[in-house]
Amino acid sequence: MAVFCIYVLKSVFVSSLILQLTPTLCFVGIKKYIVGLIIRTSSDASTLEQEKVYLGKLNMILVQVRMLIDQMLSHIAAGK
Repeated sequence: MAVFCIYVLKSVFVSSLILQLTPTLCFVGIKKYIVGLIIRTSSDASTLEQEKVYLGKLNMILVQVRMLIDQMLSHIAAGK
């Protein structure tokens, strides 16, 4: 179930429509939430071992969110 939710989140973040409609601060909040999930999941050694795939998906999403934030900030800086 968790992997399905991550897949849905990933497809939402990749959408260019979301890039145009969602303000940068929302993505920063999402980034902080994902970082918190990663920290909570990886803080216990047994959970870390059990949730390797889940953590990998979270890390991929975190990278994509960071790229979107950078892209949005560059558009703002360019005055677009």
